[in-house]
Amino acid sequence: MAVMSGEDGDAIKLVSEWLGLFKGATAKMSATKKPMLFQTHTQLTPSFAPFNRLSSQFLTPAFSYEGLKQDYESDWTLFQSLEDAKDELYTDYTTHYAKSPSLISPGDTAASTTTTPTSPSKFDFLGRYKRRRFSDITAQTRAR
Repeated sequence: MAVMSGEDGDAIKLVSEWLGLFKGATAKMSATKKPMLFQTHTQLTPSFAPFNRLSSQFLTPAFSYEGLKQDYESDWTLFQSLEDAKDELYTDYTTHYAKSPSLISPGDTAASTTTTPTSPSKFDFLGRYKRRRFSDITAQTRAR
């Protein structure tokens, strides 16, 4: 017999609330002959706001693989989970994206990357996204 944790109960409660909202929106849509998609969207949007805030906290470039690897060295389970996730991500990338024709344009050749005296100077458009240590970002945020 499986025992549910508090997190499982919270998840079930949240899904039940979503289903209730969806049921109400569906009933309103079927009660009228007008398109009610906007009203349905308006009712459901507040339910997703907590997830949007949560995901934005974890999808920050401040978290780097190397930083997490150092943090997890003392906990084998976390370290192994990090390595497994890295392997799964690599497999998924190579399977679905690495050799995708849409990512490679016909003009992409070694010759097209050479510079000529008339070409404009290179601009590092990814420079602002270079990984920084999380402690540096935290200190910078606290200083504001």
